[in-house]
Amino acid sequence: MYWGKTLIKKLDFPSMEFTLFFLGYLRKEDEPVPDEPQKRAEYAFSQKGP
Repeated sequence: MYWGKTLIKKLDFPSMEFTLFFLGYLRKEDEPVPDEPQKRAEYAFSQKGP
């Protein structure tokens, strides 16, 4: 099992001066995080909690 967190998505809001970071624990059996920005966002928002 892999124990480090992976940055899944970063959303910048410069006009409001903050950034959201979406992190997750990825396992070897999980599908890889897509490289394309739109697919990466879809991946981030489709994850389920424990």
